[in-house]
Amino acid sequence: MNEDERYILKKIGQFLLAAFLMTLALAVMGLLVYHDFKADHYLREGGWTENAQFLFLCFSAFCYWRGARIYQKRGLYLVGGFIGCMAVREMDSFFDKALFHGAWTYIALALAFFCIYLALRKGGREETGRSLAAFLQSKSYFVLAVGLIWVLLVSRVYGMGVLWRLVVDRRLAGIFKNFVEESMETVGFMIIAAAAVYCLSELRAAAKKKKEEHLTSS
Repeated sequence: MNEDERYILKKIGQFLLAAFLMTLALAVMGLLVYHDFKADHYLREGGWTENAQFLFLCFSAFCYWRGARIYQKRGLYLVGGFIGCMAVREMDSFFDKALFHGAWTYIALALAFFCIYLALRKGGREETGRSLAAFLQSKSYFVLAVGLIWVLLVSRVYGMGVLWRLVVDRRLAGIFKNFVEESMETVGFMIIAAAAVYCLSELRAAAKKKKEEHLTSS
């Protein structure tokens, strides 16, 4: 088998893996939505779907913070901080009830400033810029960008109430809006989590390669 054939097989394998992971994500989304709809006929706040979304975001933020700490990539503190703020925003109703209305904004701001501090402390501005630029050139960033666009743009467009009032009865428009928006958000959050895992694998592979090159040169 020559190099071209191996490359073709590798890309086919990557496509099949991506298709399997997307199928798995859709299956998980379907189970979560089915559970909530079976109980309440609506994707309520604090339900299985919203809690799962929160966990996906927390897991993603943790992966980036872990990568920043272990591999000395300070720019990832900022990436993790952004996703962490998204997680706080996702649980706004919980913080409103547990603390006071709008409490999530103060928690998100505190988290954002803390992550900025971790990235820039002890003259780390140059390293933060270098590692963030390297991340933006990685393949995992592309996956993350797809997930963010899916959550912040696509799900919002398909979750517009005025859109659903054009195609279904007004009494059902709210249910359709809620179902489509939350379902698409869940898939988007799983894509973001996959990007975080991919980022860690890239960092691990790069560190391993660097170690092998060091041993070879010495």
